[in-house]
Amino acid sequence: MTNLLKAYFNSRIVGAFIGGAIGTYVLGWGDVDSFWSPRSWLLAIGGSVLLLFIYSMLTKK
Repeated sequence: MTNLLKAYFNSRIVGAFIGGAIGTYVLGWGDVDSFWSPRSWLLAIGGSVLLLFIYSMLTKK
């Protein structure tokens, strides 16, 4: 159970970095100004979903 929780929290953290990189380098939105910005939340959630999608495609048998 603890490994599952670690994977869940790690995917959120790495997904937030991926979402931030997509927002900065691909979409050209620049830096996110604050934590409570809707754009920052959408980028973090989108990056996490993308990461989990890629992981599921790589581990699919």
